[in-house]
Amino acid sequence: MNTENINWPKISIVTVVYNSEKYIEATIQSVINQQYPNLDFVIIDGGSTDRTIDIINSYSNHNFTIISEEDDGIYNAMNKGKDLCKGDWICFLNSGDLFFNDKVLLDTFNIVRKINTDFVYGDTTYYSLKQKFEYQEGRMVSQDDFIFGFPICHQSMFFSRNLINEMNWYDESFKVVADWDLVTRIFL
Repeated sequence: MNTENINWPKISIVTVVYNSEKYIEATIQSVINQQYPNLDFVIIDGGSTDRTIDIINSYSNHNFTIISEEDDGIYNAMNKGKDLCKGDWICFLNSGDLFFNDKVLLDTFNIVRKINTDFVYGDTTYYSLKQKFEYQEGRMVSQDDFIFGFPICHQSMFFSRNLINEMNWYDESFKVVADWDLVTRIFL
């Protein structure tokens, strides 16, 4: 597919990281290897004390937004990242998370730019606590799916700028479920 003559929306990828020297480089590579023509990459480091920031800085030839400072937890860092985004759409891909292949954004937004929506999500493959790869299909969900769990993988969600501007974002009073809270509010 020729991407040159298409007006692609700008996609912001936010990566939140703290002391993740083993995983951050793979995440950075996964983002910079995307064959998507209009990408904004924001990395929020929580003041890592290992080699994480050195690894991030080794990619200084790329046009990233990088903030390295202490924060008040993951949702505070994610809110900081959201505020720095320049994109029409945002995806949170934290340290250790990877896109399935180098065409995920291209394939996703080839579809999204043809429809009118503010929120999309897709399939996820993950390495489970059972130490094996598992697959979660990005199926249609209903409000009832949120009663006993979180039916959508956070890393496979894309939020439009319209949605970002109209929602109160991550509620930092929650320490572990602010993503569930946000997505539940979107569905409601």
